[in-house]
Amino acid sequence: MISEEQTTNLEAQSVTNVVHFYREELIKIDKGEKATEHFNERQRKSLVKQGVLERNYGQGGCRLELSKMTRRIMREQA
Repeated sequence: MISEEQTTNLEAQSVTNVVHFYREELIKIDKGEKATEHFNERQRKSLVKQGVLERNYGQGGCRLELSKMTRRIMREQA
């Protein structure tokens, strides 16, 4: 049986792999482009659920931005 610690490690590695896979698109989003230009609705929903992107509500509605965890992972991979 998988321990809780191993589950946490697998989840962290999974997020790291997702960030690595979508690195180019995430860099463009970080520079100000819209997530809708790079990801379809299902991908955006999945990335939010995994914690790669987070919703930021402002006057113009909801904007998806990189989470702090995603920025940290991208700095470590650079």
